[in-house]
Amino acid sequence: MKNLSDNWLTEGLLDFEYKKYVLLAYLRHVSTEFFDNKLYPHLSDLIKHYSQLTRLKNEREHWEAQFPKSVKGVDWNQLQLIYEKLEASTPSELEEVYNMVEFAIPRMRENLERGKEAYESIESQIELRPIGLHPVYKGEGYLVLGVDKHPFWEVYRYQSTVFTQAKEKYRGIHLTFLDRVRKRVGRTLEQLKLELVRTYREMPNPATFGLASPLPFPIEPTLLPIGKRLLMKQVAV
Repeated sequence: MKNLSDNWLTEGLLDFEYKKYVLLAYLRHVSTEFFDNKLYPHLSDLIKHYSQLTRLKNEREHWEAQFPKSVKGVDWNQLQLIYEKLEASTPSELEEVYNMVEFAIPRMRENLERGKEAYESIESQIELRPIGLHPVYKGEGYLVLGVDKHPFWEVYRYQSTVFTQAKEKYRGIHLTFLDRVRKRVGRTLEQLKLELVRTYREMPNPATFGLASPLPFPIEPTLLPIGKRLLMKQVAV
């Protein structure tokens, strides 16, 4: 199973064994993708699913903590009453969901940690650097992706965007593929930037960054998402 629905816990058959099968099939696929260094969209999806599960678990624990208690006795050493919690009845369907939450959280956490380790390992091996002189405004420009021993550079135009979610503002990076340029002896990234200026005259001095990878990591699911996050830090400065 390649994807896990946002409502996978409650949609379809509410049966623990069935839900376990769905979850484990999904996690096996994610684990295989991480092994192949294909991080996205699986890493962000795992973060989302894990957050939903832990929030549901915390809400249930909070609800149970608020449930009425009765006095069981007195602790004379501590001079305090001893309480016991009155048991709340839970519908069987809801209990199946709670059981699945308890089953899923540690297994998702394990895969999430594996994905984060892969992310950090790859991020430590790639380098983002500015090319040439940079303008004051860095909200848009070019990103040039180069992989060692690969005969081409991939050229993208980037635009910094700001969006609002849950009343909070977030910054994002939008990439548009422009061209695939062949590397050749004597052709530097600085020269490539001049070529871009001559070709796309609307930006006479664009902010331009080079993203270099020593290994052929997957471009779409790994290098570009990590590169966008590195670029976001540069643009925000």
